[in-house]
Amino acid sequence: VIHKAVEGLMIFIGHDFDNDDMLYISGRAARIVRVGFFRTVFYMVDRDTKMVVPNDRLKTLTIEKRLNRNGSLAYLFKGGEEGYEKQQKKDEAKKEY
Repeated sequence: VIHKAVEGLMIFIGHDFDNDDMLYISGRAARIVRVGFFRTVFYMVDRDTKMVVPNDRLKTLTIEKRLNRNGSLAYLFKGGEEGYEKQQKKDEAKKEY
């Protein structure tokens, strides 16, 4: 019981999942309706149903959350990769501007 309460508290306090986040659960589109202390409620877009998942079971799901793009980069170069230095100069120029 204490273990479940701690896991629920970490989901509730943390900001990995927030209300109204759009995400994918096993490839299916879903929206978070409510993040509670013991359970999280999802609205499954394709079925017009809700899914209630205990917070200690969230770790067993395959959840993907689309991240906001950082600037206008379509590709992030790795260090030492061709084009990396050129992109660094562009980024520095933007900061100065």
